[in-house]
Amino acid sequence: MFVTVWGIPKAQPRARAYRKGAHAAVYDPGTAADWKRQIILAVRAEPGFATAPWSGPIRLDLWFFMPRPKRLCRKRDPDGSFPCPGRPDRDNLEKAVMDALVDAELLLDDAQVCAGEVWKLYVPKPGKGVFGREGPRATMEIKQMAVAVTGAADAGKEEA
Repeated sequence: MFVTVWGIPKAQPRARAYRKGAHAAVYDPGTAADWKRQIILAVRAEPGFATAPWSGPIRLDLWFFMPRPKRLCRKRDPDGSFPCPGRPDRDNLEKAVMDALVDAELLLDDAQVCAGEVWKLYVPKPGKGVFGREGPRATMEIKQMAVAVTGAADAGKEEA
């Protein structure tokens, strides 16, 4: 299943702790809630969306296209996409997507994801994109993997 979610990808924030007097507490800043809602809506709108959550091992490939800063829009800068080394961290971006896939009831648990690649790229310069419509987005490919029966050599094979 291929899904594209348009908008600026948001990372899953880490839990924060604070102390007030003798009491300590932990809270979730929750800044990724709107982004996760967009992912849930996009996944549920896909024709391949199952009525029951997928079970078994899952391969999740992610491509995050981040906004290009003005300082990287000069003539000497690359026209197309290229790696984005800045924030947000790619593991937090991935965590937000996996949480949304569980909330969308596509997966039972994010621990099912056992394979996949994650790319964090800048969007192409305006008018230089390959697909016509370019902008910040996340594109994901979600696949159920074949369960190995005969041994470890078959573990990486995917279902057709």
